[in-house]
Amino acid sequence: MNFNESSPIYLQIAEKLCDGVLSGLYGAGQRIPSVREMAVAIEVNPNTVQRTYTTLQEWGIVEMRRGQGYFVAPDALSKTRARRRRTLEQEEIPRIIAHLNALSMSIDEFSALCRQIQERQQTESEEKTQ
Repeated sequence: MNFNESSPIYLQIAEKLCDGVLSGLYGAGQRIPSVREMAVAIEVNPNTVQRTYTTLQEWGIVEMRRGQGYFVAPDALSKTRARRRRTLEQEEIPRIIAHLNALSMSIDEFSALCRQIQERQQTESEEKTQ
């Protein structure tokens, strides 16, 4: 796994696991790799992975079953979506609005651009599945 300097490694790992929940890689009730397994797989200190898992527990995304390991929580998908939506609303959209203002671009122009990009991505996705 490649890490960037913009945020702590444990949060980057947590977000990657949340990506897995959103994509269906990790379903509700599914066991996730142990702390040691994950640390070896992504080449980080086990303490970093432990901090990741503790954070994911606090967010309600995973739960620990004594003697069995860590599992995806039953409502992990809805909690992950809600968390990502909050991030979108509180961090990403304000940043985008600032860019639009700097470019003198209207919301309508931006919306049209978003639709074009979404259509392009859908077409590319459909072509990959054929």
